[in-house]
Amino acid sequence: MHTKDSNEPNLFGDGERTPEDSGDRKSRWRAQRKARDAERRKQRLIAQKARISDKELAFWGDEDKAAIPPELARGAIFRLPRRGRRRFFKNEVVIERPSLKIGFTGTELDQFDGDVYLAVIRALRGQYIGERVEISLKGLAHEIRRVQSGGTVETVRNALDRLSSCVVHLDFWRKGEHYTANIGLMGWIYEEKSRKTYVRLDPDAATLFAQLAWIDFDKHLALPTDMARMLHMYVTSHRRGQRRSVPLAEFMEITGSTTPRHMFRARLRDALRALQAAGIIDEMEITNNDAVRWRLLDYDRDPENAAQIEGPGSHT
Repeated sequence: MHTKDSNEPNLFGDGERTPEDSGDRKSRWRAQRKARDAERRKQRLIAQKARISDKELAFWGDEDKAAIPPELARGAIFRLPRRGRRRFFKNEVVIERPSLKIGFTGTELDQFDGDVYLAVIRALRGQYIGERVEISLKGLAHEIRRVQSGGTVETVRNALDRLSSCVVHLDFWRKGEHYTANIGLMGWIYEEKSRKTYVRLDPDAATLFAQLAWIDFDKHLALPTDMARMLHMYVTSHRRGQRRSVPLAEFMEITGSTTPRHMFRARLRDALRALQAAGIIDEMEITNNDAVRWRLLDYDRDPENAAQIEGPGSHT
């Protein structure tokens, strides 16, 4: 659990001193301070109400894990656009299933954006939903195993811009309950005066983050292709230890791929083999009728931490 360090910056100005001169200036200062304190209490109350349970974003103790809501993991959010050919979506439905429908507004996101998003969520573990945390762009580049050059930092900044400017329109079932929401994936801000960068999750995403799919982050970053990382994020949204079967066409849809089917099948088979070699799945195959099958392996220490989308029409 994250605790506040005594050396952390005070974002609310508690160290502000009372003006030495008296009269109207001191009265105005006291009134302003009272208003700031009231706003602080209000924001704390909002954050407290939105806090996730100790098993979820309050967060996890293992440093090797990342996490993401299963709806986002399998919901065509992070795709495989061709280099330099990102689309712009305006409330466009990118996936529709009986238990999950997602619309998207914003610039198309790719697997690099997905890696940055996972790193941001890792940086926020132990925090309240909506609470901002100071980060370093170079630190994010290091977290996703990228060289910390000026170009890499700019690439991370561009990813944060895309992630913070999009809106996800969600309609999904979970444990028999129906939810609808329009949320931003995250927010970020750079304060010129202090030269500090902060990130946060959308406060309205508390329900979405109440259930998470767990990802071995080191294995994820070590996978050889964008296709393999996309597939890793997808398979972790299913229950561990159970064999799954999904049509090849679904993977073509959620990736936004325009690659010919036979070429896509070959790339997907290579990605399945990479996940099997990494010890993430086994029993993988693509059948003659293009059914993609695999079994997601248990964690050695945490086999019970599987997340799944529940509701009518889930895959079996």
